[in-house]
Amino acid sequence: MMKKMNFRNKLFIYYSLIMIAVVIVGFGSVYWYIIDQLELEILQSMNLSARDNARQLDSLMKEMDRLTIEVSANPQIQEYMQKLKKGELPAYNTMSNMAYNTLISISAVNLGSIRVSIYNKGGDYLSIGIPDNQTAIRERTSSEAFEQWYEQQMPERHSSRKLLPHPDFWSADEEEQMISVIREIVDIHSYASYGVVEVQVPLKRLEDLFRTGLDQKQYLFTNDAELIYTNGTEAEQEEAVGQLCGMVKGRTEGEGKIRLSNRRYYTTFGQSSQTGWYFAIARPRQTLLNTAFPVVGVAFLIAVILLGLMLLFIRLVSVRLTEPLKKLQMHIKTINSTDKIVQADTEEKDEILMIDTAFDTLYKNLQLSNDELNYMKLQEAKIQLLAVQAQMNPHFLYNILTVINGIGFEYGATEIMEICDALSSMLRYAGSFSWENVRMEEEIVHTRHYLELMKCRFKSHMQYHIEIDPELTGIRVPKLILQPIVENSFQHGLKGVKPPWKIRVQVLKQEDQWLIRVMDNGAGFTREAVENLYRQIRNQNDDFNDNIESLGIGGYGLTNVILRLKLSYGLEVHFRIDQVTEAGEAYCMVEIGGRIGD
Repeated sequence: MMKKMNFRNKLFIYYSLIMIAVVIVGFGSVYWYIIDQLELEILQSMNLSARDNARQLDSLMKEMDRLTIEVSANPQIQEYMQKLKKGELPAYNTMSNMAYNTLISISAVNLGSIRVSIYNKGGDYLSIGIPDNQTAIRERTSSEAFEQWYEQQMPERHSSRKLLPHPDFWSADEEEQMISVIREIVDIHSYASYGVVEVQVPLKRLEDLFRTGLDQKQYLFTNDAELIYTNGTEAEQEEAVGQLCGMVKGRTEGEGKIRLSNRRYYTTFGQSSQTGWYFAIARPRQTLLNTAFPVVGVAFLIAVILLGLMLLFIRLVSVRLTEPLKKLQMHIKTINSTDKIVQADTEEKDEILMIDTAFDTLYKNLQLSNDELNYMKLQEAKIQLLAVQAQMNPHFLYNILTVINGIGFEYGATEIMEICDALSSMLRYAGSFSWENVRMEEEIVHTRHYLELMKCRFKSHMQYHIEIDPELTGIRVPKLILQPIVENSFQHGLKGVKPPWKIRVQVLKQEDQWLIRVMDNGAGFTREAVENLYRQIRNQNDDFNDNIESLGIGGYGLTNVILRLKLSYGLEVHFRIDQVTEAGEAYCMVEIGGRIGD
């Protein structure tokens, strides 16, 4: 179907699909960004609410604990409880009224919402605040279980005990649930125990304390999974507390997710510092989706409008851009059908394909011509370099050296024999026909022969030293790249300099490159000479044939070495001229290099 369409319609369809994909991806990104931000805001709000409720619980428990401290430390209360313990007072007398008034003065602000009770193991009881029931008090204090309960609930000295929700056993209404804080009444001098003070608040006060009006569930529970308060359903309590206890383990506050009745809930929690109890808030995930729907709806409407505008714009642009192609298509159709570079298909409607068919043959011909030209240039360079090496291979030189070596042997001139052997090895190495690279060790041997010949000439006036990294002896490099640089030191660097002359050759490895450094203590290169050398290298790069004369025996210099390195290593060849100092002496350094393994 697409093949039967013209390029204009294809362009419109392709770009339309791209724009639709971009809008879908963009809308999806915006949607998830909105969800993430709303989720973050809701969790922050829930975290704040959980911490606030935990702080309110702490404030309530602090107030209750403060009351137990004030009551237990009050001298009049202590005196009253002491006399009761010793049996010196009846249950009700003037001192009892004084104790009652003392409790009122300590707890006057909270009398409507709390109960403050003082009692002892013997069953003596006095309270203020929330009304109690004398019959229920007598039944409880006279029961056999009261004394055991009293001992169990006795807190550690100088501390208080928080009792989880329990029936109001000081009143007739056993369905009323209370939370208590108990503290021992102790003589400040003898530390004798006289009884306890208990401050109670109804559990429903927590409901008033935690009421928010939001669609969320609240849970107040201990670290042992004992539920203290919740506004959730009874069926979900055990499931919720179990998941929450697993979430809060070892943490004082945080957030997470739970699942109740197959609904997902965002959850945050905070720990009360006074009681160690945890307060958690669970809000349905659907609340987040309900909040996000209006924002997402507006974003979707904007995306649809933008998509429509972009499709209209793409249509106009495709018409405008393809108009020149339509004209070019008509022009190609007018070409003679016998022309070999055009293979017109009368049923083809794609203008681009028709143009591509028309110029495909021309491109292939140009590519073939370019490949042939590059191949011819490479072969020409190889032939010319081999021709240069051939200039150093006259057979008669070997014969003459053999004769001279024989005469030296006849007269016992070992130095002449060594010179002949070194020169013969050099000629044999330089004159052998080969386009293959040689081992670095062969280059070192060839250079050492040359330096020995120079030492025979200059005697003690010349010193040389060669260092090579053992790892580099076997790597392969272009032939005759080291000796010409050393020769350059004698021809230019040391000329006009008083002996002794020093030559240092270093072959070292630097990361994935091999480097050759040739240093001499000669006059070095002037700035003009360095610039001229770089200019020669550029000129040889531009036209190899115009500088072929420099590649002869007398022209085997730096430019030739650099050019042959570039033929082998391309743009990764390394070349540098610099002035360096070693052991307090100044040297002129020529450094070349290439990638190992190329």
